[in-house]
Amino acid sequence: MRSIALTKVESSSSSDAGFLKGCELFVEDSSTHKVYFVNKDGIVILNNLLGFEDVVPCSDQCDSFEPVSIDMLIDSNEICVVLDSGQVVTIDVESHTMCAACFLGEECSAASWSPDQTTLAVVEGDRVVFYDRNFEPFAKWEMSNSDEGKDALVTVGWGAAETQFQGSAGKAAREKKLELSKTAYPSDTRRPHIKWRADGKYVVVSFYEQQSGERRVAVFSQEGELMARLKNQEAIEEVIAVRPTGNYIATSKLSPEGGRTVVFYERNGEKRHETKLHDSTYNGQLIDMQWDTESSCLCVHLRDEGVDQVEIWTVSNYDWKRQWSARFEKKITCMKWDVEKARKLCVLFDDGMYFRLTFDQSPIVHDATALVIATDEIRVTDFDRCPVPPPMCGFSVPISGAAHALAFDGRRLAVLCSDFNLHTLMINIQHPYINSCRRRRAVADFQGLSVKRVLIPGI
Repeated sequence: MRSIALTKVESSSSSDAGFLKGCELFVEDSSTHKVYFVNKDGIVILNNLLGFEDVVPCSDQCDSFEPVSIDMLIDSNEICVVLDSGQVVTIDVESHTMCAACFLGEECSAASWSPDQTTLAVVEGDRVVFYDRNFEPFAKWEMSNSDEGKDALVTVGWGAAETQFQGSAGKAAREKKLELSKTAYPSDTRRPHIKWRADGKYVVVSFYEQQSGERRVAVFSQEGELMARLKNQEAIEEVIAVRPTGNYIATSKLSPEGGRTVVFYERNGEKRHETKLHDSTYNGQLIDMQWDTESSCLCVHLRDEGVDQVEIWTVSNYDWKRQWSARFEKKITCMKWDVEKARKLCVLFDDGMYFRLTFDQSPIVHDATALVIATDEIRVTDFDRCPVPPPMCGFSVPISGAAHALAFDGRRLAVLCSDFNLHTLMINIQHPYINSCRRRRAVADFQGLSVKRVLIPGI
């Protein structure tokens, strides 16, 4: 019964923002904590205190400097940048000298190093190519390939619904199947996305298949062998997230009535379960999804009418809940979790400001009363009277919008929402326990409600 809270904010100086404008990718050195940003001109470096250090010009040494990825190669102490032309350049972090490493052969639209930095996965045109540490290709896979993969389940149909007696009504329903379209959504950018699992044994590639017009997802081993393909029965969005530990792969889909659902698949491509992310009232675009290094938080980046929103979701007993949310009127160009420290989020804005947000996941407890932020409600449980496990609770307090933070002293509850409005409520926790300990909505006794506008400096 824990909740997410923002505990620390670090930011670059506004006087250095001009250097970072136009940067869309970055990587942080986990040993020195320096941050390297890349734009169309070269590399911008911030020191461990997020102060400006240096600029390394690169564009004058390349015919075209359009970066698609940037990574830190720890063993050689180099920054590796892959360009859309297929050229790979490296920058020594000590001398800041640039070296043109090689050409991959074709234009690439996505590239990503494995966590152990022994394999580079690249999407070149309509194929996925795997390179070793010396940039030699050792495996290729055509996106038009129809193979299901090594780990795909094989069944002969025994025990399936189609083989069971269901009467005349069941037979008629079976013969009249509902065909769902898998055609990619109009909002699909047709860009590929590459995500590695934390141990580097598997990599997941989301790509747009030209012949069918569908968005598809394939799972490969580190050796470049196709292991499985996601068996989605309907269209999915392009963004994917790979859980660092375990076998979960997260995708999303849109319902015909509106709203968005996150769908979880196993590594073998089989669907596991799903959870609703938003209802039909929200029509924003999903930009990215990422798990933190401990797999405890799933960060969701959304954009709607020029407003960016960041949400952090957690799960307990298969109950997914949004526990932190913030809205920004400036565009987020890149967002990453720290590769070593859990619940530390690094965010780059289009105005050149760079932030490190550190979160804590801990219970909110006053005496024996515990509170949990759960999407559009605050769940309250007095364990002296009603010891129930989550997601059950003694009663719940509905809130409008998303909660950013809360505080409780036994009777007074303060909720800071994502729009930075502060709601203060007086709650009588005695009455809800008279009849039942089951989870209920809007049964708290509100003795007044006030709303104040709060300005949060630096956010």
